[in-house]
Amino acid sequence: MRWLACLLLLACAGNARDVKVMLSNGQLKTLPLEDYVAGVLMGEASVLTSPEALKAQAVASRTFAVHHLGRHTKAGYDFCEATHCQDFRLRDTVSQRVRAAVEATTSELLWSEGRPAATHYGKHCGGHSAAGSEIWPQIHAPYLRALPDTFCLIRGRSQWARELPSRVTITRKSISGRILEVLVGGQRVSAERFPSNLFELQSGGQRASGFGAGNGVGLCQVGAEERGKAGH
Repeated sequence: MRWLACLLLLACAGNARDVKVMLSNGQLKTLPLEDYVAGVLMGEASVLTSPEALKAQAVASRTFAVHHLGRHTKAGYDFCEATHCQDFRLRDTVSQRVRAAVEATTSELLWSEGRPAATHYGKHCGGHSAAGSEIWPQIHAPYLRALPDTFCLIRGRSQWARELPSRVTITRKSISGRILEVLVGGQRVSAERFPSNLFELQSGGQRASGFGAGNGVGLCQVGAEERGKAGH
């Protein structure tokens, strides 16, 4: 397995294992794993300022990367720079906070059952995280549990609303009530098109209002930020 090869290289030679990232302009960028993690934090961690929250995000992003090594192998690279993998921002300079978080956690990974965990994360869970199996029934990740998060609620539930151009009908929900699929113009589409999957329809299906940002699985960044500020 490619992730195992990566781990062996990390263990034997520090950050010797490079990763290949396909940029949106078609350029293939090869760089050390830790530099990739720093670039991901520049793209994914805009809501984080707490040193501890940034360190938690660094470990989550690094583990997520190693867990998903091989996702684009057939195309000749490891990761794309979009959120399909992780939002990677290639910049000449990395913020001091991000660099410190990456260096403080160098090579640290989260493990489950002998392999790197599927460390999903999102901006705001809306006050209650979702289990991984709710969103992806095929995933085996019992550690991705549905739990209340009172810390992210310190900033409120991140309420949002959208006026919809055509009537929408909910066709599939998760066990906790998160929306998985909707019907738009006779076509079934993923609820990923909405700011979060924690919402309800109003005005005959032409208005959606909800809470949070993302699918609610894994680390809640806003919750982690508030935990970090509280000294956790």
